[in-house]
Formats: sequence, C-alpha cells, structure tokens
Amino acid sequence: MDSNTTHSYPLIYTTSLNVQCTSIEYQAFYGCTGLIDLTIPGSVTNIESLAFSCCTGLTSINVDAANTHYSSVGGVLFNKSQTKVIQCPGGMVGSYIVPSSVTSIGGQAFYGCTRLTDVTIPASVTSIEYQAFYGCSSLTRVRFQGDAPSVGQSIFFNATIYYLPGTTGWGSAFADRPAFLWIPPSITLQPSSQTAQMGTNIIFRIGAASTVRLSYQWTRNGNAIPGATNASLTISNVQLADAGAYVVTVSDSFTRTSSATATLVVSVPQGFQYPVAAFNGLFNPAQGASISNSGLFTLTLTAKGKFTAKAIFPNSQISISGGLTNGQTVVPVKLAGKKVPSFFIALQFGSEQRNDYMAGTLTDGASNYVSALHLYKAGKGPLTPARGSTLFTLAMAPGANASITPGGWSTFTASLNNGGTITLAGTLGDGTKITQSLATSTDGDFPLYSPLYGNKGMLLGWLSFTNNTPGGDDVVWIKPVNLKDKYYPKGFMEQTSIVGSSYVKPIDRAGALVLTNGLITIQDGNLPTPLVKSLVLINNKAVITTVNDNSLALTANPNTGTWTGSFIATGSKKTTAINGVVLQQQKIAVGSFLGTNQSGAVELRDSF
Repeated sequence: MDSNTTHSYPLIYTTSLNVQCTSIEYQAFYGCTGLIDLTIPGSVTNIESLAFSCCTGLTSINVDAANTHYSSVGGVLFNKSQTKVIQCPGGMVGSYIVPSSVTSIGGQAFYGCTRLTDVTIPASVTSIEYQAFYGCSSLTRVRFQGDAPSVGQSIFFNATIYYLPGTTGWGSAFADRPAFLWIPPSITLQPSSQTAQMGTNIIFRIGAASTVRLSYQWTRNGNAIPGATNASLTISNVQLADAGAYVVTVSDSFTRTSSATATLVVSVPQGFQYPVAAFNGLFNPAQGASISNSGLFTLTLTAKGKFTAKAIFPNSQISISGGLTNGQTVVPVKLAGKKVPSFFIALQFGSEQRNDYMAGTLTDGASNYVSALHLYKAGKGPLTPARGSTLFTLAMAPGANASITPGGWSTFTASLNNGGTITLAGTLGDGTKITQSLATSTDGDFPLYSPLYGNKGMLLGWLSFTNNTPGGDDVVWIKPVNLKDKYYPKGFMEQTSIVGSSYVKPIDRAGALVLTNGLITIQDGNLPTPLVKSLVLINNKAVITTVNDNSLALTANPNTGTWTGSFIATGSKKTTAINGVVLQQQKIAVGSFLGTNQSGAVELRDSF
C-alpha cells in the first residue's frame, strides 16, 4: 500500500494514494476495517475487483478531478462517464439510489456492504455483473424501475426483488431471489375536514393501496403526532387545542406520499368560559429577529373571549382588540393614517394541548415577514414562594472576539415574588443597564425583552425559572451601528445564552461565595495580557495571596449576590471599576469592566 496516511489509536486512517500510483490490484485494501476515507489520484488507470471490498469503516471513495478513468459521486466510485458503478464504500449505511446515468453495475461493486438495507436501481441499468451485491447481509429490498437486466452469478445474498407494473423480464424469482410486483402507495380515500364540538370524539380516515406493507404518520400543523401511526386517527374528548390542519404520510420501503390536508374546526359549547387572565409572550420570525419584526406581546382575555393586546417593538407599539371564535381569530390591525391594514394578528387559544397557552403569528401588510407568536398565561411558577421573594443571579457569556462583540459578562439579579412576578435588573457586557418586571407562566417561563440604545436595539429571549439553575438559550442581543459610540460603534447581533443560579443569603458572616483556592482572571477589555491572581475571601472581601501590584480589590454584597471592585492595569495609573454576580450553584463569580473601547471579562473560581 503506497500511500500517505495519518493514524490514531485504534488504527483508523485516511489515505491519499501516491501520485505516481497507476494501478490498484485485486484485494489491495480488502478488509481494511480501519480505513475511513480514500482519495484516488489522477495517475490511476486501473482498479481491479475487490480492491476496497469489506472495508466496513470506509464511508467515502474520492477521486482527483484530473483522473481520466474514474470519478466519484456521493463517495461511490464510478468510471469517468459515470455509466458504471465500480465500488461502493463498505461503510455505506441505509438506502442507496443508483444514479440514472448508470447502465451497468460492476462485478462485486457492493460486495460486503453489510449495513446497506435497500437499493433502488433505475431503468437505465441493463446489466449487473458477478456477485455485485453478494455479502450484503442487511440488504433485504431491491427495487427495479425498469425491465429486468442481464445478470451474472451470485448477484444477491438474501434480498427480495420488487419490480414495477408494465416492465418486462420478471417472474416469481429473479437472480435466485423471490420477486414481487411493486406498486407505489396511492391514496384511494383522502381524510375529510370536520367540525366538532368540544368534548366529542372524531375519527380521521385514509385509504391507501400498495402491493407491500404500508406505514402511516399523522401530523398536526406540520408536527408529528406521537403514536398516530395507523390508517385512522381517533381524537377523543376534542378540545380547542386539537383544532388545526391534519395530514398523513403513507410510506413503504422506498417511497412516501402525503394526503390532502384535513382541517379540524372545534366549536365551543354555549356558555363556554375562557380563562379571565393576562398572557405574556414574544414574537419573532424563525429566520432571525430584528427590531422591525420582533418584540414583546401582552394580552388580556375575558370569559367571553374578548381581548385587548399590545405588540411592543423596540421603536413602536401596536394596540389590538378583538374576540375569539371557537378559540381562534385573525385580526387586521389598521394604523393611524393608513388606508389599509398594516398588520395581521392570528391567534389560537389552547394550542399544544394547553389551556394556559396561545400561539399565533404576526405579519405585516406587505408580507415581508411572518413572526411566530407564543403567549403563556401569567401565573405562579414552580419556584414561586408562598411569601416573600426568591432571589436569583444570572449571567450572559462574553462574545468570542472582544474587538467585535462585548468581551465582558452581562450580569443580572432577579427576584421572584409570591405573585409570580420576576423583577430583573442588570448590566450588559458593554455597560448598558436594563430592567424588566413581568409575570412568569405557571411553568416558570419568562419572556425576556428590553429595548436598548434609544429603541434601536434590543435583548430578547425566553428564560425558564423551573429549578435552581434558571436560564435560556437563543437569546438575541442587537446593537445598531452608531459611529459616535465609544464601545462597539459598528454594532453587532449576538445569539447567545444565559445561565443562572438561585441565590441564598449567607447566614451570619459567611461568604456569598465559598472558595478553597481562589483564582481571579481579568482579560480582554484592551488589556495586552490577562491579569491572574490567587486570593482568598474573608468576610466577603478578597485578600490577594500573590503580589498585588495591580491594586486589585473586591467586595461581595451578601444580601444581593453582587460584587464590585477595581484594579489598575499593568503600566497604567488609571483605576478601572469591575462588577459582577456570584453564581452559587456553579460556584463561580463573573463580571465585566470597560477598557478603552472594548469590554473585558472577570472570572473568579477555585483553581483546581
């Protein structure tokens, strides 16, 4: 084997054959189970049978574009014109569809592909050579799209053959394997749309025909319904949350087809009472938030389904009113001075099988965007105290490059009162202050939203207060371009996450954070090198145990879980302020400081 290889243990390698190699002989790499990737140079003009067979780890055979005899498509080796399959890599898993350019499948081309389960062979294939699929122990289905090709000996190991109506040359067996007529699944009875009253039962049905066994999967509004895998779907005790668009996908081993959409409309009984409640949530499009299409949404609902609502953008807000009919509504919103509606609000009460949840969309009149809308009923979450309040500290990680996005931790404190309201305050990593007060949902969901930078930017995302480590993913932080700003004048858009901790005030003179071998790291924020110091915490004050030539001082506030301090950068005479929070559950403290035109991060933790 004349090659350049890279190795790891156990022996697994990728190989590029020597550029002078012209021929790969019979069984040259046969059974090399550690080979995972292979590149054939342009010099190769001859590859003999079984050259790469039974290489069960090989997932791709690649060919240099300069090679005049061979080519590669999807990791499979072909002749240059791609009319003949030469070798399928032994690590191929699942299904494979032979390209329609192929007229011949070479001898032993798929030999030993033990994880291949089904193959589709196009009508263009007229010949299959000796042992082409032999040893493919998991290959149970082979579908032919054309007439029966000529075949050599020992083609298949244990596959069943399927052929299409109207094709010729087939019998009850082909290449010593059983053969059956295969008719792609067709839908003979479409599911019908229905209207049902709450509390009743309904059944959606579909009829489908095929010569092979079919499988089914029902979806509602595009989401698969767990366990709904039969030709009929029964919904017992229908609720408003069941309303929507239903589609069933019918599949066989090779293909799938979807039914027409059946709509379920759920009507409410006379005298039905909606919950008299406030709902809070966020709206933003799936493709990305911006100040023109994202923000906070609040809604107040009456027992008869009447509502008033506000869609709050960073730079504007829209007042909306309307009523729910059978739990749904589409409200056109006309803005002052506009002759046509400028926004459309669609709402559905009781979505996702929850009567404390509303879902919908907000779109502009020009169809420039569709923002998904999620609203939760305001209520007492799982951490709501019976009396008083529960304290939390939270932090948002610095950006990866402090010259482009803030290099300091954004830090927050939050209190949850016995009414279920979160009051949050904090300092972002660029020094911007934020505050927000709003009720959580009964599950502890909190819609974080704050307009920033003169209503031209924002912070937006869902937080979850369900345990002692609250937080949230997919938090969006947008700062617009403002070349007059001292910090990050080019603006940025960060998608980040927030981590948090419940905070318990220490008893007596105990520390807000307990460290055995404390180590503080101060970095970025225009510092030429990180500043690292060892310390201990005594009475919530830092005592530096190494040389304190930077006048570093820290003090924690045991009542709030915050801390402040200062230092003097090496070579500077200016004192720089730092601030942050203690994350008790994570046993660290984090914070930030402002440098010349960048922010920096501060982290305090045990050194082991």
